[in-house]
Amino acid sequence: MLNIKPCRNKIIFNGKDLIDINKSKNIFNIINIHIKKILHEYYDVIPKDNSLIEIQANNIDYNMSINGFTVLWKYNYMYFKEIISINDYNFTIYRGIKSFHQTDDNIRLLLYNYIDKFLRLNNFKTGIFLGGETYLFGKIFSDLINNIYYYSDYQSLINDAIINSNKIKNNYFKLINYNGTDLFNDIINDNAFMIANVSKKGLEINLIKEINKLLPTVLITIHCSLTSYNNDLKYILNHYYIYNNKTIETNYKVIVSIFKIKVN
Repeated sequence: MLNIKPCRNKIIFNGKDLIDINKSKNIFNIINIHIKKILHEYYDVIPKDNSLIEIQANNIDYNMSINGFTVLWKYNYMYFKEIISINDYNFTIYRGIKSFHQTDDNIRLLLYNYIDKFLRLNNFKTGIFLGGETYLFGKIFSDLINNIYYYSDYQSLINDAIINSNKIKNNYFKLINYNGTDLFNDIINDNAFMIANVSKKGLEINLIKEINKLLPTVLITIHCSLTSYNNDLKYILNHYYIYNNKTIETNYKVIVSIFKIKVN
């Protein structure tokens, strides 16, 4: 049987179970059953018959029904394909199975709409996307900027950013260690904004120091912990002031804050 290990924001397929995929006539049913079960239990998705999953493996295509998702599986790497509506705009997003995403649809739409409304009222030339959902933010805000920088400490998020990137823009992709130095020295800071969405621990002091070296005009942070938000705030306020913030809460809490650089 195909071995699938469900985790938060992850579905892991055991490569050993894919060896006989060309020979298996039942692989469609096996994958279909397991993905439906996992999506229902871990993503609150209820499968319906009128939706589609596309799977490609070893040059063999399989189609399967699942609600609201299309999955492209190629060379043992799987992507979810979603259509996301944000303030009357529709975006097609490809997300790897190992990549972080907001799991609560109510929170994610309120969060994206809030950021979108602010950014579209301003004139920026450069966007910097750090941490979780860099791939998504780079896609939905690419029409506003010419230079797009993607930073993450996970290769899967960088892979997603490359797939979703607007190819006619100036795109830069970099895998970094958040405890490193000179993380953003390749950025041309030309009226830039940064969206930072990292772990439950928050940005922490080293990453904030690196951001403060760059000093983007606007810093937008996304925290899922009030404790980490308050810890980060002490250091962020050395160079920024709070322009606006919003707490979004349903099954869990997200704090999104818009900071503007202090002018001496």
